[in-house]
Amino acid sequence: SLHTPRTGVSLSGVVMGIRRDREKTVWIKVNTRPLYDRPGDKPSAVIISFADITEIRQAEDRLQQSEAKFRTLFENMTAGFALHEMIYDQEGRPRDYRYLEVNPAFERLTGLRAANVVGRTVKEVLPATESYWIETYGQVARSGEPQAYQNYSQEIDRYFDIWVFSPAKDRFAVVFTDMTERVIALRALRESEENLRSLFTMPSTNRSSSSTATASLSPPMRPSPNALASVYRSVLASPCIP
Repeated sequence: SLHTPRTGVSLSGVVMGIRRDREKTVWIKVNTRPLYDRPGDKPSAVIISFADITEIRQAEDRLQQSEAKFRTLFENMTAGFALHEMIYDQEGRPRDYRYLEVNPAFERLTGLRAANVVGRTVKEVLPATESYWIETYGQVARSGEPQAYQNYSQEIDRYFDIWVFSPAKDRFAVVFTDMTERVIALRALRESEENLRSLFTMPSTNRSSSSTATASLSPPMRPSPNALASVYRSVLASPCIP
């Protein structure tokens, strides 16, 4: 308030904190305007108006704290997270989507760097992306109804457990985990069960030679994506999946 009578310059929207006691601070927004007796003289008086904005300031502080907590969770969560914007063709059908934000776990689980995907579309980043990803995400972005499912990405060669929801119209967010090793383990378990079933159903005279042949086999190699896809579909249909 002393600035205006000294300089003749009005102030608008200046925020000031007034400490009433050791713990409580009152925040006000101040406006000043000088008054003159004659043009060219120094201000003879100052009109001061102010508003108590303590509650607004406290709400802003809480929002900043909440954003900081969310950012910490976002950056340290083990599940991958990505926010996207859906892109439609002229007839309103989903045709692509743009990455808006991803977390560090997204980079770790997909092998894609945030600097290389944010601001770009999935067809720019992964040109061979299967259409079912875009179609499913388009349904969620348009309807607002969340979906949970499991599927295989040929481009990344991984299986993912996915939850997708829409935080705003034509936008969708994906939270996902990598379930590839679980699919492989279930495949190995299924093959082991089939081998044991075959062993106990064959004639007893053939069991000894079969066991010897089985022991001499090399360790199984990682199955191809096409083989995994077939097993994945059959395994998911069984009650073994938790």
